[in-house]
Amino acid sequence: MVLIDSDGSLDAHAVIGCGEPQVVVRRGVAYAARLRPVRADSAIGLPAGGWRLDAGGEGTLEDLVVSPCPRTELTAGQVRVAVAAVGVNFRDVLVALGMYPGGGQLGPRAPVWSSRSPPT
Repeated sequence: MVLIDSDGSLDAHAVIGCGEPQVVVRRGVAYAARLRPVRADSAIGLPAGGWRLDAGGEGTLEDLVVSPCPRTELTAGQVRVAVAAVGVNFRDVLVALGMYPGGGQLGPRAPVWSSRSPPT
């Protein structure tokens, strides 16, 4: 059995016996998934101490940056939250790929109250 996602530019019978479990056909070319190890020089360097992942620029995946985020003492009226979960929906995927009309920010988070400032 072969799962074929084709744009119709190639006869499906031409790829059925290729030995791949899944094939994508685009503009007459058949593609199969491949995984390979990441090069050591392509790894993201994380700052020492606290850090955060920011959606810079247009908010797409290509614009993600790692920024230092040192933990500071809370001042009056501040609270600290920890993000316990992040939801990703279809709109978020379109935003991350730069395909959402007019851009946008990524969607819902599930913050958990972590600490608060001392009362004044």
